[in-house]
Amino acid sequence: MKNLKYLFLASFLLVFFSSCDDLLDDDPTTPFEKVLGTYSVEETSPTFGTQHYNVSISKDPYVANVLSIYNFFDMGSFIRVVGEVVDGNIELAPQDVDGFKIFGEGEISDDFDRIDFIYTIEELATAKGIHGETVEAVYTRID
Repeated sequence: MKNLKYLFLASFLLVFFSSCDDLLDDDPTTPFEKVLGTYSVEETSPTFGTQHYNVSISKDPYVANVLSIYNFFDMGSFIRVVGEVVDGNIELAPQDVDGFKIFGEGEISDDFDRIDFIYTIEELATAKGIHGETVEAVYTRID
């Protein structure tokens, strides 16, 4: 009878743990990690028209679970804008970056190869006359 209890327990544990395999994702990377990389950008703004340039998206060196986007708005490869991945989007909370106030959102494609951004940019000093314009940008993965 004692052996029967152990056999039943072993069978139960085998079934229990094998059914958990279906819950595990074969790909251990998170959506946060899947957007890291280099992207080609086609950006359209009222002031500058259509521009083409590259950006790099990496883990923020200062804050966990935050992305750093370098060369955002073609401001330079050492200038960074920060964002968070939330529900398939990259959210850009309002932030002051190199004389500009920036905020908006980017929708991440299901295959993580494209991000469609819509954001607002306003020059803080307004010397160039950028007074809160909406910018659209398509990021296409190149690496």
